[in-house]
Amino acid sequence: MAVLQAFNVATDGAQAWLGGLVFAIAFDRDGVGRTLSNCDASTLEQGVGEGWLWLHFNLADMRTQTFVGRHAALSAPVRTLLLDDEDRHIAVGDAQAVGLILSDFQTEFDGAVGFEPARLRLALGDRRVISVRRHPLMCVEKVRRAVVSGRRIETPGALIGALGDAFIDAASDHIETFADRFDDLEDAVIAGLSDAGHHNVARMRRTLLRLHREVAPMRSLMRRLGMLAAENPTSPAVSAIGEASRLVASLDGLDNEVRDLQARARLIREEIEALASAETNRQLFILSVLSAVFLPGTLVTGLFGMNTKDLPFAETAGGFWFALGFVGLATAFVIFIIRWLGGRR
Repeated sequence: MAVLQAFNVATDGAQAWLGGLVFAIAFDRDGVGRTLSNCDASTLEQGVGEGWLWLHFNLADMRTQTFVGRHAALSAPVRTLLLDDEDRHIAVGDAQAVGLILSDFQTEFDGAVGFEPARLRLALGDRRVISVRRHPLMCVEKVRRAVVSGRRIETPGALIGALGDAFIDAASDHIETFADRFDDLEDAVIAGLSDAGHHNVARMRRTLLRLHREVAPMRSLMRRLGMLAAENPTSPAVSAIGEASRLVASLDGLDNEVRDLQARARLIREEIEALASAETNRQLFILSVLSAVFLPGTLVTGLFGMNTKDLPFAETAGGFWFALGFVGLATAFVIFIIRWLGGRR
């Protein structure tokens, strides 16, 4: 009952903290979760037992802010972390609770998932986890469905591992999609298609950069979580130290994959630009050759087009044909020079 009292914030006999609650899951000591459909005090008491609670709130609901702001079991730094608009990946804590800001991806109410990074704010205690969000989150929903389907999560620290695994899976799916697109672009570049997708590469590079900005801080956050556990052996972070170490290794490999894709993107862009430059040079060469070929004719017609006296062949019978022959000889000479210079190269 002491655990329940830590959650109760009475307001005129009502439990105001229930406002803004998205879902509540009670885990028994074996890690089997049960979604609580009626979150009054008696239901919570039955759900807790010897296990722990996961309460997930909508931060856009003002009642959530009221509940978190008055929660007696959370220190001021943890409450501030849950309620602020800070987007950095932060880990703060004490002996009672650890506050974390994790990476996630937004999802729509119909389940559609795109690439729009979001934040999950979480307070980790010994027998409770309070998480808040402003938008529906993909990783949270994936873990919730897994729990409903029978997945066991024995401790609050194991929940960190489950959320981290869901994030890694989602990021890996994006990486696999990018890798397939880069394969297609590389095939097009090898085939000599200069318009193989310059703008697509630029968009994917921006997306990869955003993904890197999510993965690398998550890795640092897990390391920070391990440091909190080492600094305070009584901290709830101790239950997550094993998961944090495992996630650091997974996130490190994931970040290496992102960096490899970024390198591929740069190489593909350079090759596309080289093909485009070669095509431009080829077209300029053709224009230069045509200009050189027609230069003698342009010069001759310009000279004979002057309205002055004493023009050659002006009074000569067949003068036009003499001038035309001169143009032909001059043009042939220019073509010979161009071919000779090309042969020397």
